[in-house]
Amino acid sequence: TANYKGFVNGDTSANLAMPPSLTTTATSSSPRGKYPIDAGAAASPNYAIAYVDGVLTVTKMQLVSVAVTSATNSIPVVVEIENLTVLPDRQVQLTLTGQPGQAYVLEMSPDLINWQVLQTNTLADANTVFVDQTATQADRRFYRVSTGQ
Repeated sequence: TANYKGFVNGDTSANLAMPPSLTTTATSSSPRGKYPIDAGAAASPNYAIAYVDGVLTVTKMQLVSVAVTSATNSIPVVVEIENLTVLPDRQVQLTLTGQPGQAYVLEMSPDLINWQVLQTNTLADANTVFVDQTATQADRRFYRVSTGQ
């Protein structure tokens, strides 16, 4: 969003003959870092326009985990997401914990409404690592794991 200062006599950015354009090299899949924002192209017959370029800072993507427990027998069985890590290439690494041999279903949602199964498997060890390679295409991801049937 462009910010303005210096208008007089009730003028606003609506009085510009041509609004400014703002461009950056960052995209929705850019890794963390700082990216220049270049301003230009504004025009007005009543004002001399000076630009101050900006900086867009891409931070880590938002991650939320939900652990779900199940009591399908007399002993409650738990599979949990113990750790979430965003890798430098924006893939997400999840560490699942639980009883070795326990079946689980790992799901992902962009909005907490629509869920997609990422993996159905059994825990080989008490800690199992899964890498969500499709996370590089998203701004926000939610994960949940439940015990399999």
